[in-house]
Amino acid sequence: MIAAQCYHWFDHDRALPEIARVLKRGGSLSLVWNTRDERIPWVKRLGRLIGNQDQGAGPGEALESSPYFGPVEQETFKHWQTVNRESIQDLVLSRSNVAVLPAEAREAKLREVLAFYDDFGRGMDGMQLPYVTQCFRAVVGIKPQPRPAAPAAPAADTAGSSSAAAAGTAAEGGRRGRADPARRPRGDRLVVGRGPPDRRRLRDAAHRLPLTRPAR
Repeated sequence: MIAAQCYHWFDHDRALPEIARVLKRGGSLSLVWNTRDERIPWVKRLGRLIGNQDQGAGPGEALESSPYFGPVEQETFKHWQTVNRESIQDLVLSRSNVAVLPAEAREAKLREVLAFYDDFGRGMDGMQLPYVTQCFRAVVGIKPQPRPAAPAAPAADTAGSSSAAAAGTAAEGGRRGRADPARRPRGDRLVVGRGPPDRRRLRDAAHRLPLTRPAR
């Protein structure tokens, strides 16, 4: 697809996906602008008269960062257009900013440009108007369209949970591995109390038990 002197009018957010859709993979979008070489003083003065809204136009960030197209290639070429007193009027009337003016304003603009030509032109030989042709090309389908990133899951406190789990396991093992010190046997009875049993009291209790003889 080729767009000459018009891409700067596009709605890029809508146009670029549609262009990529209708082009085959490997097809290209080519953009062209003919811009006056306003590095020359009299050409710059002409630009101030007839408008320079398309000077410095280019693909811009929309195409450069588009997920539908690859890197933008660029080439420039120089050429000259011979204009005389008649063709310079056609040049002025072809400008969109002049074409939308009321009739009286357009006539005033033409008179202003003709006065400029009479000062700088060379009669029947006309004048050489220098141009720089800027060409851009981008191939569709080189860069795949990125998928939206999934929302990141909240980070788990692995250190805290591991410590808590280890503490719980240790406590459970401790409960299984040792008896409750509050419930321990004293002599021949199970005595509920606090702390470990007193060995002397256990011995005294054992002496007080009645002696029994084995049956014959």
